[in-house]
Amino acid sequence: MNPGILARQTGTKGGRWGRPALRRPPPPARPRPPADTGAASRAARAGRRRPIHPRRGFALYLAFLVTTVLFFLVLGGQDIVRLTLDHGRTTALEVIGFQAADGGLERGLARLRRSFRPFTATYVSPLGPFRQVEVQVTARPARVGLDLIATATILEGGRPVARRRVERREIQPCPGRTGIGRFLEAS
Repeated sequence: MNPGILARQTGTKGGRWGRPALRRPPPPARPRPPADTGAASRAARAGRRRPIHPRRGFALYLAFLVTTVLFFLVLGGQDIVRLTLDHGRTTALEVIGFQAADGGLERGLARLRRSFRPFTATYVSPLGPFRQVEVQVTARPARVGLDLIATATILEGGRPVARRRVERREIQPCPGRTGIGRFLEAS
């Protein structure tokens, strides 16, 4: 059979070897939603909405709350660490200053053993590339004997950051340690 004749008779094109081609019928048309006519359609859509849950947005609120708490904890921790470091640095500088002033007293006592008379002496010792200690030792007359005062100033970049003052009062020209007077920490 001729495929062209078959096509004219059936209204379809013939397939391979003169057989009619198989066509699938078109799917049924989906009904379209009615056009928006105003209040009636809005009421119908409102009836289809999901109910509003009381916990809606709770996860967002909880995330914001946790983030805020963590932010303030980190901020507080940073402040505590900074204050602790500052306090440790200050304490270290005060200890260095006390040791330097005490060393100035020892130098002053050694000088008084050589010659027992009033004097003023200043010396500087480096503590690093930007830090140094300046010690001033003064022996001045007192009611009985001499008073020896040592002041140590720690300088960082030429700026004073800590100062300690110690003294020995009523030093007398006696042999040994009996005449070294009373120790006072004046700070």
